Amino acid sequence: MPPYRSQRSFGASALDWCWVAAGRCHLYLHGKQMLWDYAAGQLILTCAGGSENRLEEIPPENVTLEPRSVVAAVSSSLQQQWLQWVDAHR
Repeated sequence: MPPYRSQRSFGASALDWCWVAAGRCHLYLHGKQMLWDYAAGQLILTCAGGSENRLEEIPPENVTLEPRSVVAAVSSSLQQQWLQWVDAHR
């Protein structure tokens, strides 16, 4: 359903984060990301100046190895636009 164009995965989820960090795509939405991909991708994207958030709120003291959702974007303004769109369509 729009407004997204397509979804591709090129191997490990951390590689998808690299594509966002490099500006090859603008936004990355994943529903069940493993902690090791999330941690690596978050570090890479943050160092590149991108922005990320989870769809669900998890306090830092409750971090587990369970899969988590993620919205990663090349900018915080784009991320906020998508989070608002997702909230309106849940």
